[in-house]
Amino acid sequence: MLGESLSAAAFSPYGDVIELPSSKGSSANQGTAQRFNHLTKITSFSRPSKRDVSLNTCIFHAQPRMNQDLASHEKPLFEIKLLERHKYSTQLFLPYGTSSTASYLVIMISQIYLL
Repeated sequence: MLGESLSAAAFSPYGDVIELPSSKGSSANQGTAQRFNHLTKITSFSRPSKRDVSLNTCIFHAQPRMNQDLASHEKPLFEIKLLERHKYSTQLFLPYGTSSTASYLVIMISQIYLL
């Protein structure tokens, strides 16, 4: 078997390759990310819902955010300016890129704290 590099064109008979588009997305997360919507069509094989629901697969390409006060504190601080609630959807956090030292922070809060 001979392997080949993954490309959207070569994989198209089997489905979609979800990748960061070359076009510019819309601004998101207080200007720290670009959002790319509807990157693939999702088919649901469950019974029809009473509501008309369409699914959206999107990528948020985020830029690193650093708190300028990190160096002046014994313990690092990270200011949280916004929390989002996704009551009817799921999210996947997947780091991608070329840096082996990059990391990211995901903050989750139980729904009981949002009452």
